Amino acid sequence: MIFNEVVLEAADPETLGSFYKSILQLPVTKNPAGDLEIVCGKSLLIFKKSESQPFYHIAFNIPANKLQDAKNIVSKRTPLTWLEEYNSYIADFKNWNARSIYFNDPAGNILELICRLDLCDEEKSKKKDDLHIRCISEVGLVLPAAQFDDKVKTIKTDFGLQDFPKQPPMEHFRALGDDHGLFIVVPDSRVWFASLKPAGQFPIHIKFENAGGSYVLNSELVRQSRKSSR
Repeated sequence: MIFNEVVLEAADPETLGSFYKSILQLPVTKNPAGDLEIVCGKSLLIFKKSESQPFYHIAFNIPANKLQDAKNIVSKRTPLTWLEEYNSYIADFKNWNARSIYFNDPAGNILELICRLDLCDEEKSKKKDDLHIRCISEVGLVLPAAQFDDKVKTIKTDFGLQDFPKQPPMEHFRALGDDHGLFIVVPDSRVWFASLKPAGQFPIHIKFENAGGSYVLNSELVRQSRKSSR
């Protein structure tokens, strides 16, 4: 699955623009509507102005041989999240054959840089301070807790999604997609990993490709469980 465009909301997009430009060294511009656009490798991340304080989980794929470099670079610019489960700043997801670091942006978004070894993606460049972000890798999708299982089934059907083969379905956690792109699906009562925050339902609008089809998923479709547009 490939995330082409991920549109989220933020109370202060200007501050986020400075963060993504200075901390992650990503190209940042404003579109004609005044929204913040951030080029994340092959994906586009957009923040629209919000009157509330939304927050999301977003992960970015980086090359398999660059996690330690990424840890060193990011830790000099912003605090990393200490992970009690691993007694480390690095999460080692053995079943996924992947490793990650976590940190927050000024809006409280839970950010992750992840290297997935099974993608066999290694970067030969030794360019200083380059994180080599390839694409948006994961987006958190939050569903009503009381309808969680039913909503997951409907979304899988409507959007051509499958369970991530490396992650057996859990009561309050689903991963849908593949190593290139995953929806991390949780109920609105669950606390995000690498955070003390319970997940909340906030506006999203996502364009993605999966199994030869192009899809649009947004928060209204998630709430109503209607079919996506292709």
